[in-house]
Amino acid sequence: AALDQAHLENALALIAYDPFLDDTTRLGALLQLGARYTAAQDTRKAVLTFQAAAQWATLSPLLSDAARLDAYLQASSGLRALGALDAARWTTDQAYLLADYTPTLQRDQRARRLEQIANAYAALQLDALSRAARAKSADALVSTTIPITRTRAPFVPTLGKLPLAPEVDAAQNQRIA
Repeated sequence: AALDQAHLENALALIAYDPFLDDTTRLGALLQLGARYTAAQDTRKAVLTFQAAAQWATLSPLLSDAARLDAYLQASSGLRALGALDAARWTTDQAYLLADYTPTLQRDQRARRLEQIANAYAALQLDALSRAARAKSADALVSTTIPITRTRAPFVPTLGKLPLAPEVDAAQNQRIA
């Protein structure tokens, strides 16, 4: 509702601090907010929002690799449009590494993503990287290896499995008593 009513600062606060937003919703909202800041000609906040989206895509343990790639490519496009070329390059590099090494993409998906990344590098005028991504895209189409297509299980650390430090255990027992 805050985005729909163009209350961008409220939207940013909700996106940043709402503990009940799941990762995909938060990521999509960050990308949408970056586009809204761009339309409002608030370049500084738009760049920061697109960078936050790219960092969220990197750090979230619950996102699929396809969602990460989408986020990287959208953030890179937004950053390029704003003239933040170093940040766009970093984001495109992240997408390139993920598309090249993830075991969760089929051959045609990998080829399509690498082609999109090649186009992003071309837009950044990084011709050598663009050619390398196009070559990997072509290789992915004719590859005979069968990629692993199962999704990764998120890493969720178990709580309470490790023994407490003696001082912490004593303080906890004293507090309970």
